[in-house]
Amino acid sequence: MRTATVILFLGALCVTRPLAQRLESPFKVQVMVAVFGRDTSLNGALSWIEYDSLHGPTISPVPVALFAKIVNLRSVTSQVEAYVGEVRCGGGTWTKLVRIDSRSGYVFWTPGDLRAAVRWRLESNGLDYELPGKQLQPNETIEGWALFAFPKTLSTGISSCIFRMRVTDTLGETSLSPSSTDNSGPSRQDTVGSSLMHLDGTADLSTAHRAFYNDAH
Repeated sequence: MRTATVILFLGALCVTRPLAQRLESPFKVQVMVAVFGRDTSLNGALSWIEYDSLHGPTISPVPVALFAKIVNLRSVTSQVEAYVGEVRCGGGTWTKLVRIDSRSGYVFWTPGDLRAAVRWRLESNGLDYELPGKQLQPNETIEGWALFAFPKTLSTGISSCIFRMRVTDTLGETSLSPSSTDNSGPSRQDTVGSSLMHLDGTADLSTAHRAFYNDAH
């Protein structure tokens, strides 16, 4: 099994509700941000997802990954219904990231050549695998990767970005806060190795058709 080291930028997400109501928030969320690409082109990404489309074997870039840690703050069981990633770059407005369902194909880590792509196995610590049907007990924690792409509206100026994640429970209650993280100059860096990023096996992706994920789904 291979391991990889990725520099992640840590930002805590807090609940943006009045102080008197904060204890009623369903979750406490922390997120680490890994940026694997700085543009919205079909070239240069360090991570890709492979799946079948009308064009046959197809790959799409995965430029953003958030490693989220979610804690149930309530005194009863809670379940995550949905999560959304958002980004704001260069002082612009908040924009919804394109969510990539990691169950829709095989995810690969490609720091070098697409002909030697390394399988990134998210079955054990990907939110798309862990969250469905999961009932979180009081104070229970769940954590895992969530994958995203930049929307095409951010075709330029993807720098000085900050990220946030919106986590909603089955009752419609949401935990949300902007992250204070700026990936062009983080105040704190965390090195994550094999304990968070599980790499094993290789494949040749060089002949696959390339498309943006939201164009093919």
